[in-house]
Amino acid sequence: MIDMIGRKGRELSAPTPSTDFVYVSLLPVEVKACNEFAPPP
Repeated sequence: MIDMIGRKGRELSAPTPSTDFVYVSLLPVEVKACNEFAPPP
């Protein structure tokens, strides 16, 4: 959802620095959570 705000802002040439910062800050946490809860191969 947050990435959609940043994408829309870039599409409209509207800067979204706060949203971009939050997205980049939380991305590693999300990646780790997805890897921990992924079903085993």
